[in-house]
Amino acid sequence: MATPKQVMDFRPSKGITTAQSNEHQRRWTEKGWGSAESTGNYDRSRERLNFEVRGGKVCPIDKSRSIPERMADILRSRGIKDPNEGLAEPRFRT
Repeated sequence: MATPKQVMDFRPSKGITTAQSNEHQRRWTEKGWGSAESTGNYDRSRERLNFEVRGGKVCPIDKSRSIPERMADILRSRGIKDPNEGLAEPRFRT
């Protein structure tokens, strides 16, 4: 597993894990929120400021599915095949 970094890492990888997806989407339990607020600079009242632009409209982030699931659906809907699919080590950044 890759270690968390404080910089942009542009090396090819298998993709984003579900745990990373939960962190990016702030999909936490009450215990997780408590931990995040006590150890980091998280303010739960600002959660409403997280948004995505879908179809030209600003919408709240859809937290019902993980980022890898959403990425796969978007690529599939556009007819794009993952070039790293089936490779032991990814060769292409996607």
